[in-house]
Order: sequence, then C-alpha cells, then structure tokens
Amino acid sequence: MDKRRGQVSIFILFSFVILIIAGFLFYLNHQVEEIKQEVKIQSASSDLSTPIKSYVDLCLKSTGESALYFTGLQGGFFNEPSHKIDSKGIFYNFFHAVYLFNGENVMPSLQTIENEISNYIDENLDSCIDDFKDFNNLGYKITRSGFSTATSINEDTVAFSLNFPIAVEKGQKSSTMEDFLVVIPSRLSLVYSLAENITDDQLTHLGSICISCLIELGDANNLYFELIPKTANVTIIAVEDNQTKLSNKPYVFVFAIDHNVNAA
Repeated sequence: MDKRRGQVSIFILFSFVILIIAGFLFYLNHQVEEIKQEVKIQSASSDLSTPIKSYVDLCLKSTGESALYFTGLQGGFFNEPSHKIDSKGIFYNFFHAVYLFNGENVMPSLQTIENEISNYIDENLDSCIDDFKDFNNLGYKITRSGFSTATSINEDTVAFSLNFPIAVEKGQKSSTMEDFLVVIPSRLSLVYSLAENITDDQLTHLGSICISCLIELGDANNLYFELIPKTANVTIIAVEDNQTKLSNKPYVFVFAIDHNVNAA
C-alpha cells in the first residue's frame, strides 16, 4: 500500500451491523423451529440413524453459522483476547479485537481463530440439540456422550468436524454414530489475509490509513470496507462480504487498529 495516504475521515456508524445482528438472531430462532419440524419429517424414515444424523447436521450448521458470525464481529475471537475494545449492541454487548497495539501486530493466527470458532460451537451446540427431546417424544431412546468440534478454515469454505458419540434405540432397532461434518461456503481465509496485510501496512504507517487502497482491495475482491473512528487513536475496520453470505446475511469481520505507540 504505497499510494497517497490521508487521515481517516470516514465517519460511518454501526447501524448496518446492528440491523444485521437483529436479522441474524431472528433467522436463528426461526431456523431452530425449522429444524424441529424436520425432525418430524425425518422420523418417518425406516433407517434409524437418518433422522438423528440429519438433526445433528442441521444443528451443527446453524451453530457453525452463528459461530462464524459472532467471532467475525469480534475479530475472530469467542473468548476475550488481551487487547480489545468494547462495543454495545441492542441485544448483546460485544468486543472487537485490536490487531495493532503499541506498534506491534498482535492479531490472532488462523489456528487461534479456528479454535475460537470450535469453542463457540462446543459452548452453544447443546442449546440446539436440546437433549433430543423431540425424538424422545416420538419414541426414540437416545444415549449420548460429550462432544468436541474441530474447525478448518479453507480457501473458500469453513469445515466443522464434530465428534459426538450417539446410540439410538427404537423398538427392536438400534444404531450408533459418532462423526459429523458440515462445510459452509466462506471467504474467511481471504478476509483474514487482507486484515493481515492492512495490519502489517500499519506497522510502517502509524496514524494513517490508505483509504484509496482499501477501496481498491474492496473492488478487487467484492468486499466493502467501513472505517469507524472509535477514539482519537483507535480505528475500527469492518469488512463486509456480500459474496458468501451467512443465512442470507452479509458476513462481517471487524477488528481495530490502535495507532498509539505508547498504549498502556
């Protein structure tokens, strides 16, 4: 980024992010109800494992999309990092990870983000599974163990591998299953790479952001950048991806740059 630079002068509020949050939460609530309806349809299958697998796959997909969304808003984190700034939303209070702090690149590695996404899924998947209550009401006896998720960020996808031992009985039939895989189209890898380039560029150009460079990056990759001055020294950068959406909503990745080299 060697083009003419100017001080950040784009003042855009998080209204679009707030609206997306509201829409996404509504979608998730609606999707859980759709999953429950799917249970009733799938339960008619003669294959005992089919409805259970479909149910877990749907819950994994829904929770995985939620994980991508909320970790994206927080710079790739589910748990709070060492360097962050706080923001308040209508439904949730959240934070944005600081990628440049005291003149150093402190952004997370891709592996760290994968682990954070997995942690979100491990923490929230049970709220969708709901102890298989809908299946129990249909005469299934389900015995389950604990589960663990592994996330893989690939070039154009994010894959969620779930290890979840389950034993199912109904009448004289029985079945077991353990491994589940859901793959979601996502350009998180690209967005991360651009965020890394922007952060590295700031190491040699503290105090200014090349706005024309961001516009070119956006045009070249079908992305949209928004700059939100948080304080005199901190700028929030939001990357909006309309090409690969989550639940028909734009994917948003947000991180912060602290221009102060004497940050405490």
